[in-house]
Amino acid sequence: MTHTLSTRPFFRLGTILSALSLVTALMAQSDRGSIVGTVTDPSGAAIPGAAVQARQGATNFLREASSTETGRFVIAELPPGLYDLTVTKEGFTTYAQTGITVAVGQASTVDVTLKIGQLAQRIEVQADA
Repeated sequence: MTHTLSTRPFFRLGTILSALSLVTALMAQSDRGSIVGTVTDPSGAAIPGAAVQARQGATNFLREASSTETGRFVIAELPPGLYDLTVTKEGFTTYAQTGITVAVGQASTVDVTLKIGQLAQRIEVQADA
């Protein structure tokens, strides 16, 4: 007795897997960017729990995050454009940087060093164009 294996189920499975991978690839593409970085003190130690705000000047769009235990922050899903970044933490001066470019599918890296001081003090950094 001879057994033959039909190729039809394998063809269907291949078609389904191809369609699923195409849908996944399309969903992974985004029209957004992000700002990532690390918040440290002057000695290089991580500052957890720092409040990080990114504001797009043209639209006033605001997104917020907090630094992790390792000082890392990620502000994702930002529409492309120019952003102002503000980082605050009690016991440190406020850090502000303007002109951060966020591009589609890109992560702009901004590493921040907070200086020890009063919360009322503010340090501003102008990004290069």
